[in-house]
Amino acid sequence: MTASDVGLGSVDNTSDATKNSATTTLTNKRITPRAATLTVSTNTYTPAGDSTDLFIITGPTANFTVAAPTGTPTDGQVLKARMNATAAYAVTWNAVYISSGVATLPNAAVANKTITLGFMYDLTAAKWVLMALDEIGY
Repeated sequence: MTASDVGLGSVDNTSDATKNSATTTLTNKRITPRAATLTVSTNTYTPAGDSTDLFIITGPTANFTVAAPTGTPTDGQVLKARMNATAAYAVTWNAVYISSGVATLPNAAVANKTITLGFMYDLTAAKWVLMALDEIGY
């Protein structure tokens, strides 16, 4: 090792502007979703849209509301949800969530079942569109 070698290996001196304009292809790579188990606050669950790809609602003890996600969504952003309840509690959705016409927002959690939902953000409509739903649960 020489005196000038500080262990940096290959340093990329490309400007940020050049890096951001390049296309990178990921091959055989896994993207781990950012999952967050939400805690209830006055029977309201609020997903963190900028730091969560999957929000998990477990153990509600009464009817509850799913609030609009915090943060600034991007067009086409995906947000998944998983709900598990011990009883069939009513679910109210903030107006920012809408049905796609194929999948309908559930109005109740299924007792002792886990249901999953998949949303995509539509920037033009400024809505989280429900694209997929497992309403029967597992």
